[in-house]
Amino acid sequence: MKYKWGEKMDSIIGRIIELDQQALNIKEKIKEMEKSNSEKLKKVLDDLEDKTIEEAKKVGKEKYKVFIDEGEVQKEKIGSEAEKECKILESAFREQFEALEKSIFNEIFKA
Repeated sequence: MKYKWGEKMDSIIGRIIELDQQALNIKEKIKEMEKSNSEKLKKVLDDLEDKTIEEAKKVGKEKYKVFIDEGEVQKEKIGSEAEKECKILESAFREQFEALEKSIFNEIFKA
């Protein structure tokens, strides 16, 4: 009877060791899965960040182009208006100069 008890104990201990080994294997697999999932998540987040940055750059470039184009239109408008004002001033100056010139000529030759 003592011998059978020893076999049962050996069997139970063997089963406990087997279960313990299975638990260690499961624990290792879980760690590997966590590491793998962590790496996958990091890659997904990095890709998302890169995509977001590229999209922001694209939007920024588009807005910058619109801003520059609007600035060019304003520059042309201001330049055109300034040119018109210069022509008006030149014309007024020419008229005043010619009138003054005639006045001086008349004063000189009257005397």
